[in-house]
Amino acid sequence: MIERMLQQLSPYYGRVYNEWYDEEKGILRQVFIGQWSWMDYFWALTHELFLLTKRNEPVTILYDLSDSETIPEGIWLLGKFEWVWNPDLWPPAIKRIVVIGTDPLLKEVLNVRSKISPESIRYFTRVDTLEEARELLEV
Repeated sequence: MIERMLQQLSPYYGRVYNEWYDEEKGILRQVFIGQWSWMDYFWALTHELFLLTKRNEPVTILYDLSDSETIPEGIWLLGKFEWVWNPDLWPPAIKRIVVIGTDPLLKEVLNVRSKISPESIRYFTRVDTLEEARELLEV
């Protein structure tokens, strides 16, 4: 209910949600649709962290931006949070993160991450499609 109220306050028409892509294999998919907002992302991230704290087994996260429009303005906000850059502050269950999408900004963001936080970039792989992610993970 609170999520719906907050989405009504947002000028954007997209959304972000989590689903188990393959719960048995520990693959969690975060799906970005349309023109989502940072508020949409942070609600989904909160839910993601909740799901990860309930697991002892390693988890691969798919950030699926294949149906997303461009990343919203304000990406610099992420730089303000130490936990974004420091894998020691992430839930221990995270073993891999696959970013799916063709937006050129995704490559740029991962390039910046590799320079700012080389210890975290080793967790990340970027692919163009969900099918490529499936092949990569052998699902």
